[in-house]
Amino acid sequence: MAQQDGRKERMKQVSDKEIIECIEQNPNITINEICDRFKCGDRRATKLRKPFAEKAQAIKERPQEGFTEEGSENQKSLVSVSASIQTLDGALKAGKVDLTIWEVERYIINKWDVGAKYRDQNLKMEKGVMTGHAIRKNEWLVQPLWQVKVWLRRRVEKKVVDAIEALMIRAEKHSTKYIDIQIPKLIKDKHLLEISIFDLHFGKLAWGKETGTDYDMDIAEKIYHDAVVELCSKTKGFPIEKILFPIGQDFFHIDNARNTTVNDTPQDVDSRYPKIFTKGVMACVKAIDYMRTIAPVDVLWVPGNHDRTSSYHLVRELAAWYKDAKNVNVDTSPSPRKYINYGKCLIGFTHGDEEKHSMLPTLMADEVPTAWANCVSKEWHIGHTHTRRRTAYGMDDSFGSVTVRTLPSLSGTDSWHFRKGYVKGTRAAEGYLWSKEKGYSGHFSANI
Repeated sequence: MAQQDGRKERMKQVSDKEIIECIEQNPNITINEICDRFKCGDRRATKLRKPFAEKAQAIKERPQEGFTEEGSENQKSLVSVSASIQTLDGALKAGKVDLTIWEVERYIINKWDVGAKYRDQNLKMEKGVMTGHAIRKNEWLVQPLWQVKVWLRRRVEKKVVDAIEALMIRAEKHSTKYIDIQIPKLIKDKHLLEISIFDLHFGKLAWGKETGTDYDMDIAEKIYHDAVVELCSKTKGFPIEKILFPIGQDFFHIDNARNTTVNDTPQDVDSRYPKIFTKGVMACVKAIDYMRTIAPVDVLWVPGNHDRTSSYHLVRELAAWYKDAKNVNVDTSPSPRKYINYGKCLIGFTHGDEEKHSMLPTLMADEVPTAWANCVSKEWHIGHTHTRRRTAYGMDDSFGSVTVRTLPSLSGTDSWHFRKGYVKGTRAAEGYLWSKEKGYSGHFSANI
């Protein structure tokens, strides 16, 4: 009885303030240790220690400030936990992200209120003596902490970039010495030969049992070169001063390593993008090397709706490849509409998927008015639909008319077009002859 009275007396003598001060000085002290030291009940010890335990747990669980980056060569994520970085732009800047290479796929931003004890410290060590001040108070400061998480993906996959760079290096190191070829002097009435192989769709895959025609890279490569040889052979009786060779016009079936067009439409393809691109470049080199033995060659880039980016890389590669060949000129200008003025001839090129065809004659008159007025033959050559079509548009009695020709394709029919019933007629490529003085002379076809 006397011991119980003594314990009650001791519990009355120890104030809450003394116990709290002890807990502040010893934050890891347990309930049992408090009870033993101050001879108090565990309910009282638990009640007084609880706020300190909750704050300690909050400190332990709060996110740690920092910046992390992880991922692969084509995808990665950034995580910033900071009081100062609160936005997407801030996280991209902190991660030194090059937005010409990477694009943001998605991101999230979170915010926490975190607490820490007040601390004001400014200590310096000078000649072995510590100076300054360190002040700590029994106060909790609350400040926001931000988490910004960003998922990134490459705009162009690294293996594609590597393939393009390897081709650029190969072109720069290209050591073949292109000597000037002596072209026989031509008689009067010189001609321009236009070799137009539109909508080849190099890299397309079609299975004959499903679509009626087999088509892959090997087939496309063979019929492409065969068409060039056949069209050049059919014009041997004409005095060819120059060869015009439009490239693009959906030369490639896809525009990227995701096997989609420039508008992200999925396609059936024969191989991986780097292989398709490399094989396509060399197919064009083989064709140009053949034509330049006949006459100087002007390569003209005309972007399509399947290969706007990949065909641009193609002509840039060709420009590097033939940098030392005086009789090969490669036009890489970005305009989607191109005009060639050869003597009394004016030929316009565009893919045909953007403009209304009925507007093309007026566009020609507006965009190249001098050449339009001085030429006796004015034509547009377009692709896109893979079918032959010729339409003559009358302008007025003074200037005659403009002809719009839709040129055929050598490409096979893929599964989607076959299911929809878009089965074209004769697969073909065409060559056009333009007299410098008399205009349109005629054209030939290389049919499959």
